[in-house]
Amino acid sequence: MNIRKRPKPITLAKIKAANRRISPHFKRRNDLKKEEENRKKGYLGELQVDRYVNNYFAPTYTVLEDLCWKVNEFTTCQIDTTITTPHALFFLEVKNYTGTVTFDTNFNQLIRSDGSKEIGYRYPITQAENQKFNLHNHLVHNGYHNIPIYYFVVFSDPSTIIKVIGDPEKITDLVMHAESMPQKLMAIEEKIKLQGNNRIPHQQIGQALLRKSVEFDFDVLGEYGVSSHDILTGVSCPACGTLGMERIYGRWECKRCNHQSKNAHLYAIEDYLLLVRPWITNKEFMKFTHITSRYIATRLLQSSGLYYDKKHNRWIKDKRR
Repeated sequence: MNIRKRPKPITLAKIKAANRRISPHFKRRNDLKKEEENRKKGYLGELQVDRYVNNYFAPTYTVLEDLCWKVNEFTTCQIDTTITTPHALFFLEVKNYTGTVTFDTNFNQLIRSDGSKEIGYRYPITQAENQKFNLHNHLVHNGYHNIPIYYFVVFSDPSTIIKVIGDPEKITDLVMHAESMPQKLMAIEEKIKLQGNNRIPHQQIGQALLRKSVEFDFDVLGEYGVSSHDILTGVSCPACGTLGMERIYGRWECKRCNHQSKNAHLYAIEDYLLLVRPWITNKEFMKFTHITSRYIATRLLQSSGLYYDKKHNRWIKDKRR
């Protein structure tokens, strides 16, 4: 059973919102655009692999997508896909690269070539080994000892060419395309089963991991030096993207393309909650959307689906926060 479906990444949502509202003069604007492209591509790659996982494993085993937990006060560990079976725990590190990727086993480096240039990336094997270490400690801390843990580095695009500099045997059983992953995983599971190893409570372990899981998030905008002062205000036109729609007779109107919308302010609220802070006051809403009437601002917030926190006089997404 799939007990944790993959959420849309909040980091991607933040970057998309920033790119909608960042000043055209922001120095790292192009870097932010590239970051959005890369994160969107990574997310789509994970969704591709999810189809294999859910078809082959979800009916029988326990699956968690985008598992994340706090290692300590400052560090979180995030794993793309986790599969617990009656005999072992498997996790997948998913990559979505086009062109050719080369694993340099001598210097522990991943190199991607698109035919014109080469780019170096973090070595996925080292990344997965660190995740395995953290996952092992996480399981032990929650009372699960001697759980066999295996990992695969999975490439979602079947056209990706995989090469090796150094010793191919170091990665042969660890690196693969998505369509090869189910057979390799099931072969390991069957081998452990034939060895007569004790069964593990895979459903119980999955539920324990789920209880500790948090949404993966970090200050991705801070990485690029984006502050609230860099965010442009105004209601964005759903049709042309222009900021500064005007509120006229119960609707929003774009002065550039004449598009009209009743709910364009909802996107502005979402952008504010992603980019500025996870709550908004009436005054902040008026300033952000350029509304001059406090009555209209209150009425729009009341119908926005947000919860009013009376204690702090602000609107939030979830009253349990």
